[in-house]
Amino acid sequence: MPDLKLRFLLICPVIIFLFQCTSKDSNSSLELIMSKDIHSQSFYDSISFELCKLYSSDQGIRERNLFDNTSNRIIQKIDSSNFSQLVNIIKLIGVPNAEKLGEENFSNECVEGAFGAILLHNPHILIEDQTKMDFFIALVKKGDLKPEALATILDKYYWSNSGGSRVIYGSQFGKPCKSDSIETNKLRVKIGLATLRTDDFKDCD
Repeated sequence: MPDLKLRFLLICPVIIFLFQCTSKDSNSSLELIMSKDIHSQSFYDSISFELCKLYSSDQGIRERNLFDNTSNRIIQKIDSSNFSQLVNIIKLIGVPNAEKLGEENFSNECVEGAFGAILLHNPHILIEDQTKMDFFIALVKKGDLKPEALATILDKYYWSNSGGSRVIYGSQFGKPCKSDSIETNKLRVKIGLATLRTDDFKDCD
């Protein structure tokens, strides 16, 4: 039964989206949530449910058995919409965590995983849009987001575009190249990280 329930959660939001579920509908959901008492349990339960929907669409569209022939254009559209809705939620409550949403809500995989999954599928937005980048750097400065987490999100962009051979910031995706050391340390400082030592870099062709 749990597997069936999870599969339903993954499939349903994607089907709804492909049959005219728009970001306008999601905005309406957030407007309804904003009308609730921000200190009420209902408010945080509703935020958690929205995060669960975003995570479900993010993961569901990538279910190979369901969407083998889905075009990149459709995936990108869903990813972009999810990113916008996640930013709206962050503007409401900050970066989702157990302290803000409650242990019971945050213990759900779809709630806890939404933030990382959606951002890791949209690092290009931060790289290409300085306003969005500044928004997330501000979260780091407020202590709402760890700089290491932001570095990992940003490195996903370079890692993906290089076929897994190159990163810039230095993160879970690997060490940056020695030839990029000056740029790397400059960018790390901008997002609140310490500079790297010589042995923190690798030789690259």
